[in-house]
Amino acid sequence: MRRRTFLVATAGAVVAAGLADWATPPDRAVAAPDPTSPVIPVRTDLAAVAGTVPGLTLDGELSDDRWGDPHWQSFTTLYALDDVPDTELFAVHDASTLYAGVRLSGDQAATVTHVTFLLRADQDREGPYRTVTVELREVSPQPNFSSWGGDTEELADPRTAFAAGEGETSCAVAVPLSELGISGDVAGQVVSLNVVVDHEDQTRPVTSVAPTRTSDNTYSGGSASMATDVVDEDRAALVHLGSVAAVAEGRQAAELAEPEQFRLD
Repeated sequence: MRRRTFLVATAGAVVAAGLADWATPPDRAVAAPDPTSPVIPVRTDLAAVAGTVPGLTLDGELSDDRWGDPHWQSFTTLYALDDVPDTELFAVHDASTLYAGVRLSGDQAATVTHVTFLLRADQDREGPYRTVTVELREVSPQPNFSSWGGDTEELADPRTAFAAGEGETSCAVAVPLSELGISGDVAGQVVSLNVVVDHEDQTRPVTSVAPTRTSDNTYSGGSASMATDVVDEDRAALVHLGSVAAVAEGRQAAELAEPEQFRLD
């Protein structure tokens, strides 16, 4: 399964045709720039197409070949915004479910405690993000997030699976599209997605696939409580289900951004 991941310079304006002619995509989630400012805007418009895969096996090890290649191959630290390689994010779907998986390799694999998936249908921009947190290891003190920067709802009974190892750790979630308000023909629907990886205290920094700009870390009683603004600042990548929707009438076609020319303030 061949994936196409691309960076767009205007929020929501993605062209269905001509993807094969786009330049080599970045392998990390970099925010699309505002052409009038060197400062990255609120919206993170790294987009990917999730392939259509019926009957995916959810085993935690991402062993089903139909996961294909990862959409993104590195995450970004919350505070220093450093690139963290060997962290892969996958996304596929069928008629009723979005599947997302994360694989970490190397030394970082042994210290992962939680992976949180934050999702919202792009048609429901005023609604809360839905969250799924996979606990991979029980440690004390247990790191935790006190806030995602706005309204969230934890999914009641999601399907999850994981495999926690020393050299490789992976997990996967199956999210019913109906829980995101998506029904009927799902082709071309768009889901905003951010994934946050947490580690044991005093080991490795927290990372996310879409960079966040506002974060806080509070220490109390020997444990840390963290917060990062995903919701109100809409810090998420865009996952298109099956195909990319055509540009709306009157909208200008997107152009590739040059992320190295821009910075976070």
